[in-house]
Amino acid sequence: MYSIIPWYVTPIVLIVAATLTFWLYRLVSRAAIIADIAPTARARVRQGTGVFLATWLGLAFVLAPTTPVWATSPCPLDGVISR
Repeated sequence: MYSIIPWYVTPIVLIVAATLTFWLYRLVSRAAIIADIAPTARARVRQGTGVFLATWLGLAFVLAPTTPVWATSPCPLDGVISR
């Protein structure tokens, strides 16, 4: 028996993922400000973190399956195990 996920779970998951990404960016940015490093290094840390997290979140949204995994196969590892 497959569980049915209600429609309102999707926006909650998206909001939580975006909020956590933003929170992590702010955490690393504040750590870079407090750290005793050169101003150019601080800027690189903030920019690098922002680019990485934005890319990660964007790829997560783009590459997420649009259909449930069980719709194509009862076991997600079926193709790996059978080879």
